[in-house]
Amino acid sequence: MPVQSEFTPNEAATILGVSRPQVYKLIEQGRLAHRLVGTHRRIPVASVTAFCAEQHTAQREAMEELTRLSNELGHTE
Repeated sequence: MPVQSEFTPNEAATILGVSRPQVYKLIEQGRLAHRLVGTHRRIPVASVTAFCAEQHTAQREAMEELTRLSNELGHTE
């Protein structure tokens, strides 16, 4: 079975946990690479993987910041 190198917007949406319209917005913003096959978009697996990594890093940094702020305010939950 060949390894998949591209996703449809619907497949990318499922993997990213977002809606298909959100995938189109990410493409329009240049945050997800794509190519056209006729009138259909195909998104490289590497682009989806990189976006997932960026989101994970941003979430981790935001959580660390929230923890820091909570500690500064004296909350120790």
